[in-house]
Amino acid sequence: MVVENPRKVGDKNAFVAYTVKVTRTAENTTTVVDRRYSDFDWLCEHLKASHPSCVVPQIPEKTFSGNFDEGLMAFRARELQRFLQRVLSHPLMSSDEAVQCFISATEGEFAERRAQKPPKEGFLATLKRAAATVVSSQEDPDSWFADKADDVLNREVLLTQMLQTVQKMSNQYQALIKCLTVHISGLRDFMEPLEDPALKDKIEKNCQAFEETRDVMQDMLCQLSVTLSGNILDYIHELQSIHSLLERRAPLLKAFLSAQKDATNNPSAEASAKSDEAQSQYDQFCNAARADIQRACDLRRGDMDRFFAAISHFSQEYYNVLAGKWATALGTNTAPVAAAATPHAVAAADGAFATTTSTTTTSVYGDAMI
Repeated sequence: MVVENPRKVGDKNAFVAYTVKVTRTAENTTTVVDRRYSDFDWLCEHLKASHPSCVVPQIPEKTFSGNFDEGLMAFRARELQRFLQRVLSHPLMSSDEAVQCFISATEGEFAERRAQKPPKEGFLATLKRAAATVVSSQEDPDSWFADKADDVLNREVLLTQMLQTVQKMSNQYQALIKCLTVHISGLRDFMEPLEDPALKDKIEKNCQAFEETRDVMQDMLCQLSVTLSGNILDYIHELQSIHSLLERRAPLLKAFLSAQKDATNNPSAEASAKSDEAQSQYDQFCNAARADIQRACDLRRGDMDRFFAAISHFSQEYYNVLAGKWATALGTNTAPVAAAATPHAVAAADGAFATTTSTTTTSVYGDAMI
């Protein structure tokens, strides 16, 4: 599945269209449709209403200016692809009729589907209107959710700090690349009037090694500013999706505790029936939510392990290349052997950046959360 070819459509009331291509291997079919940002936004909101106990992935935030900037359009296409891949890999959301309509219906058919009334939330919607406050952790009978909420918040803070650090590192790489460019130019200017061929050859080899160093730094900068930052930001967005799911549980918990209290203070058949209904709704939501949060955690744990392993291989290979170039420049034969797993590492990093898989491994972050 790919979301590609972001492009401006129209002049007055212009918008950005994206091509969504989905291949079903089992059926040997491919569907290609055009969708705009508001279509993705509608689908996201539909899934939140239809599957309140699921971790619904986020889409990139709305912007009010610069929508037709090529960099922004490419970024959005990448993020919208990530969103749709997560939806299509989900055991419940992937079978939602609105999702199937989104990926296969004609523009007119999809417009008709969007025009339909949003799905009713029923009891949950009533609870949301009735509950304005969140139950304290002391009142929560299930400590798993309270602990998870604290862990989500802590991880979001840590990842935000990590993202800021990566940005600083990216700025430093940019500064170093500029310095290397100036240095190379200066070396060649210095070499130009020299008459000693051996010395000129040595300086030229140094210039070439510096150029290779600069190219490696450019690659490292790309890994930091695009791949690493993108994965960290995606992780933060998923934590925010889990937090939203935990917030959707709060009204159910409040209603359950309130009904339980009423049944205790004012025993009656009606109060008991309301208490049983509230508990049934609460238990059903919690069981489904717990399973989906754990599913998201398992997927993320495997993704992050593979991604950071790939980044390590990238770094090892880059510095091996640099060491080899400088060994040549210095006339030595001590170049290290390049990492054999680099092609696999490249594929692993690209895969971790694009989507998720179902493989679960021991996490570098521990087993407490994602």
